[in-house]
Amino acid sequence: MNNAKRTKNLIEMYSEDLAANLAKEDAISEITVFWEVPSHLEGKNIAKFTYKRKGENMIIGERWYDPSLR
Repeated sequence: MNNAKRTKNLIEMYSEDLAANLAKEDAISEITVFWEVPSHLEGKNIAKFTYKRKGENMIIGERWYDPSLR
């Protein structure tokens, strides 16, 4: 099990990677990613990220974390 800081870093890294890969699809203009990490919070979202298209890239909009990761 990862500690809260490591979990937060991994979630951010995977979210950025997902957004970068989905940016290759021209039809996608917005992405919302929800994360559930049962080892930290069973059955509930622990993080949420939104991205919006800007040119050929996706930029971060909203970033939310459950208090267990803050």
